Amino acid sequence: MKNTSKAKNALHLEILITLKRISPPISAPGQTTPLPSTWPSTRQISEAHDISIYKARTELLSMVENGLVIVSPCAINNSLRWLPRMGVEVGMEGGDNSGKSKSDAEEK
Repeated sequence: MKNTSKAKNALHLEILITLKRISPPISAPGQTTPLPSTWPSTRQISEAHDISIYKARTELLSMVENGLVIVSPCAINNSLRWLPRMGVEVGMEGGDNSGKSKSDAEEK
C-alpha cells in the first residue's frame, strides 16, 4: 500500500511541475488570476505524462482536494482547466522552470 502512496505522490509532484511549466504566469498576490481559458487542459496533462485522460482527471481532482491545484469552475471546450495554486513549492530536483527558487521566494 505504501508503494502505491509513494507512486501517487511522485505522480502528483510530476504533474505539479508540468502545470507550473506550461501554465500562464501566475500574478502576484492581490492581482488578477489568468483567465481559465488559458490554463492547461486535462488532455495536455495526460499527454505530458502518458496517462489516460481519466487518470489525469482523477489525479488532478485529488490535487485540488489537497490544495495544490485550482480547477476551472466549468469545462471550456469540453475540458476542465487546471492551475497550480500560488505559493505551492515544487521540489527543485525536477526543476519547475518557473525561474524562482525557494530562496528567491523567501527573500521577498
